[in-house]
Amino acid sequence: AALAAERRSAEQLAALFDWVGQMGAPDVSAAQFVAADLNFHLAVATAAANPFFKSISTLIEVALVAALSRSSPVDDSVGLVQSVNRHRAIAEAIERRDPAAAREAMRAVIGEGMARSAGRYGKS
Repeated sequence: AALAAERRSAEQLAALFDWVGQMGAPDVSAAQFVAADLNFHLAVATAAANPFFKSISTLIEVALVAALSRSSPVDDSVGLVQSVNRHRAIAEAIERRDPAAAREAMRAVIGEGMARSAGRYGKS
């Protein structure tokens, strides 16, 4: 996210906000949320122009979909709003070209997703 804040184009930034909008759409389904979430993170990676990540993205996409599916907040309206807001914070930091804020916002999203996922594994 930090590199995306430094390197993003206007088109890439617009895509990030579009994916956030789709994540927060009224009556978003779990599948729609996961697709938008995945595409948001892939768009951040594209905007970062990191050739290493681009080369491994297809390898990790399947694992990422599984992780995002497990951590999706769609069944929790409060968690959904919080997740959308946290993703929007990433996009806003990238928009401001603020690498430190983008990095911290991404860490918050990842940490939140990991906590949600860990909580669900504990309930299984």
